[in-house]
Amino acid sequence: MAIQHRKNRPQKPWLVYWRNPITGGRESESFATKEEADLKDAEVKFRKKNDRASFAPTEHAEESDGALTFDDIFLLYLKAKRFSRKNLRDTLLHMKYVRPMIGHIPATELTKADMRAVVRFLREPRFILRDYKDKKGVRIDYPGCKQNTINRKVSIVKAALNWAEDEELISENPIIRFSAPRGADLVIPPPSIEEANRIMAVASEHVRRVVVLGMGTGARVGPSELFKMKWEDVSIDGDNDVLRIWSANKNLEIQYRDLAIKPIVSDVMQIWRKQDEENGIKHIVHWKGEPINTIKTAWSATLERAGITRRIRPYDLRHSFATEALENGNDGYGGDPKTIATLMGHADPTMIMRRYKHVVPKRMRDTVLEIPDLEIPDLADKNGEETTEPTE
Repeated sequence: MAIQHRKNRPQKPWLVYWRNPITGGRESESFATKEEADLKDAEVKFRKKNDRASFAPTEHAEESDGALTFDDIFLLYLKAKRFSRKNLRDTLLHMKYVRPMIGHIPATELTKADMRAVVRFLREPRFILRDYKDKKGVRIDYPGCKQNTINRKVSIVKAALNWAEDEELISENPIIRFSAPRGADLVIPPPSIEEANRIMAVASEHVRRVVVLGMGTGARVGPSELFKMKWEDVSIDGDNDVLRIWSANKNLEIQYRDLAIKPIVSDVMQIWRKQDEENGIKHIVHWKGEPINTIKTAWSATLERAGITRRIRPYDLRHSFATEALENGNDGYGGDPKTIATLMGHADPTMIMRRYKHVVPKRMRDTVLEIPDLEIPDLADKNGEETTEPTE
């Protein structure tokens, strides 16, 4: 697998070639720019590592009288959109189990029944046996996909078909009105204070910062918000401490939100800021001075050192912020779903109602109990007169 530049081919000088891992034959594709060639090279490398079945010869072209299959449409869609390396990898990973199920179907014949079968498969738990150098037959269990993940995979299928319709490769998207049926998602409880303290006690510095900021601000844990925070976004003067969180791309209506920093978080951030300014570090969360995109490996190792065996994701720190804010309305954050939604960067407060429906009823009950009581007269006297005898 390599990229070659051919000076004698002015229109498409960049050639990507590779060895098909199933047939053993050499395959290649030409491109006009180096960027397109790099993306194709990244796609092939990913498929060789994670989706070798996609290299198998297909016979569906003859079966469908030359009609474009969904797999044909999908690969053309990826090429036309020219995704970044990361987006290309993520998109291919999302489609890893979807393409084997519907890739051979002619795009115009894809049905809602086909998609419902895909959703059922994605929701079911499964396992894979893998061999390692020091171990053989290691079983790796995968829980079924959650609703949001399933919706993401379905949206990719629909986006590819919408593109094909716009390009007049097919007459219409056959599943344009399909929505993945909702299942009973298992809600992962966010980390408790006791668990968070155990994590903090054994975590490395950058993981500690993620825990403090995730639970203290409700920022999205990842490159979309938390990992791109810079010290220039923080205003700490002791009286009105504010953190500006630039919103993720999914919320185009709100470019940023200014969040009041809790005193305990402010105290910690002042120490971090002094340390980072001395070393010229711009990002709040970093590894040896460099910004990061993920803490997956460090997080797993931290949970193991903390002796926590249940599943906790870094993103659950954000859920902890919302849960605590809803359960404790007097903590300065308001406590009502609309306020919490604004603090967390949601344009629609119904997201809070759906995700934290187990918490909202308690908060609603507490709110009712906080309403001042009326002075109600003795209802035993139907005429509204005093029920006690006047004293002489």
